[in-house]
Amino acid sequence: MTPNSNGFPFTFGIEEEFFLTHPKSRTLAEVKAVLAGTLDPLPKTRPIRIALVAGRLVSVKGIAPLLAAWEQLPDKVRDDWTLLFVGSGPLASLIEEAGAAEADGAIVNVPEVEPLELVDYYAASRLLIFASLADTW
Repeated sequence: MTPNSNGFPFTFGIEEEFFLTHPKSRTLAEVKAVLAGTLDPLPKTRPIRIALVAGRLVSVKGIAPLLAAWEQLPDKVRDDWTLLFVGSGPLASLIEEAGAAEADGAIVNVPEVEPLELVDYYAASRLLIFASLADTW
């Protein structure tokens, strides 16, 4: 990898080339089916509309304010979505508590995954959430 003008080998915290060159061997429906089978306790009857938060589960990433804002959404809206966190960190327990207070599969945390697997999570998501409270770069 060649460093960019900032000296980092990637832009915006991701390896763009990896995501852009990832072989699209699975269809979106196939990706969603795989994720539905792995997102325990996501019931098969729950609509799979995923709002994805990927990254470290730390305060600066806005995890607590995001959960509070999500809770303020009308039930009618939240019932159609799964708020999916992919990552690990000290706030994982906060997400688990929020998930326990909601319907099964409404809020789910998947610990860190391999980059190749993360591509599928992005592909299956309808909404990408970047709730950071500050620029960490």
